[in-house]
Amino acid sequence: MEVQNTTLDVEVQNTTLNVEDVNRPTIPAVDELELTDADTEYDYVLPADCKRFEFNCRESVDIRFAYTTGQVASTGPYRTLRAGASYFQSNVDAGGITLYFASSAAGVTVEIEVWS
Repeated sequence: MEVQNTTLDVEVQNTTLNVEDVNRPTIPAVDELELTDADTEYDYVLPADCKRFEFNCRESVDIRFAYTTGQVASTGPYRTLRAGASYFQSNVDAGGITLYFASSAAGVTVEIEVWS
């Protein structure tokens, strides 16, 4: 078998596809949810195309939150977000999920940031 030395000209384009970039959220929105009465459940529905969300309490009080109705204004189970802290989830398909909030204080504002 005889091997011949052959030159092959190939044009290569350096293209990188970062999978994280494909689903990266690019459109932010800020909203507020007023918890007018103490120990009362309030709900917030995340937008249909939500990929990231974060929330905190504007005032220096704890808030309770859950993903199921009927828990935050009673004995739970729920999560407690301590005063001055924030909670977030990213790289999720959270569209249409309802968050439920309550606080032992009246007149509390939950600041919510969502990314689509």
